[in-house]
Amino acid sequence: SMRHLLILLFFPVLGFSQTCWECIIASKNYESQTALDICSKVQAPTKEEREIINFVMGKLVMENQEFTRAIYHLEKSLSSQDTLLLALVNGLIGDCHLEMKEYENALKSYKTATYFSNHTNFEVYYLTKQGFCQSLLNNIEEHKKISALLRVKDRYSSSPFSYRHRENCEEYDSISYLSS
Repeated sequence: SMRHLLILLFFPVLGFSQTCWECIIASKNYESQTALDICSKVQAPTKEEREIINFVMGKLVMENQEFTRAIYHLEKSLSSQDTLLLALVNGLIGDCHLEMKEYENALKSYKTATYFSNHTNFEVYYLTKQGFCQSLLNNIEEHKKISALLRVKDRYSSSPFSYRHRENCEEYDSISYLSS
């Protein structure tokens, strides 16, 4: 999950305060509302800690299906200097927009996430989500360009999401297709 990924990627490098760790650990061990209650009380002393806590809170609020509120928390991390955090934050913002069927906004966020995840394993993940949005927007040519780009990157032998294109985009109301 994103929380485990966050812990593996950021925490060995950064020395966080006790209260920041309480939020991170709560997000891993408690149901989302309890973890949110704990995180909302944290007084993070540094900008980096506030960015991490807002990321964690945005993810927790997403689990409660409160996508507009999740975006509010996630956007507080957009001034980060950490490109990987920026990729993850933009990706989650894209997920929120996708869940709200705001496909243009989702696409924009996934493009930003792809930019910040350049030359990492996340790049293909966010490119795939871009392709998914292009499919939902019925942008067949853009969809094909992303499929070709993924093949050039030698990650896939064929288009990973061509089967997802449908005439009626309304049947897609969840990102569950991408979370396998």
